Amino acid sequence: MLLGLAALARSELVLAIPLVALWCWFELRRDWRTPVLVMATAAAVLAPWAVFNMVRFERPVLLTTNDGTTLGGTYCDQAFHGPDLGNWSLLCVADPPGVLADVDPSVRSAELRSRAFAYAREHAERLPVVVAARVGRSLDLYGLDRLVDQDEGEERYRWASWAGIVAWWVLAPLAVVGLRRTERGARRLLLVPVLTVAVTTVLFYGAHRIRSPLEPTVVVAAAMAIATWLTARAAARSGAGPATRDGELS
Repeated sequence: MLLGLAALARSELVLAIPLVALWCWFELRRDWRTPVLVMATAAAVLAPWAVFNMVRFERPVLLTTNDGTTLGGTYCDQAFHGPDLGNWSLLCVADPPGVLADVDPSVRSAELRSRAFAYAREHAERLPVVVAARVGRSLDLYGLDRLVDQDEGEERYRWASWAGIVAWWVLAPLAVVGLRRTERGARRLLLVPVLTVAVTTVLFYGAHRIRSPLEPTVVVAAAMAIATWLTARAAARSGAGPATRDGELS
């Protein structure tokens, strides 16, 4: 149920549903009942909204008509070149030529989506550079000034945005250590948001709002790394053995 609610809040999180179902399949020794239950429950939560969308728009829409706007703003000249490389550009979708603003949203979305696909095909040789920039933005390694400007445009204080960037720089390396010391099954589950954000970043664009679903994983994994270090330090002081098997946390 929570997966379905998450997808309703942020449509890209629909990717987490099959990933969690796959995790259940492996963790439960390939018992198909729980993965099917996960998928069915999420589908039941999404169904009323999807049915409502199917009957109120001219074109088929499952979750949102925003996909066309997102693609249109990421597969265009501004997002493939210049200071907005790897980002989403409002200039590409604010008033696109040949797309009427007062048409049905599903029609507008379909037109923008079609143009984005065509642009991607025509500029396929540029995609590796753009994808690298997208990943760099999501990891706070590239285009920081533009990212902060974008955050400020979404009504976040600049100091708060920079504080988040510094916190990420501190926590992300700790999270890598924490994940390595986490029991395998828990680690796989914690990686579900990471994979979801990775796919979204590669296909769309890199930004703090795109990265936000994996930040709870980063905080939890970093806490695990700190807890492991503190436990090992306490054990060394007391002369006791390791508190967990093979230094792992479950």
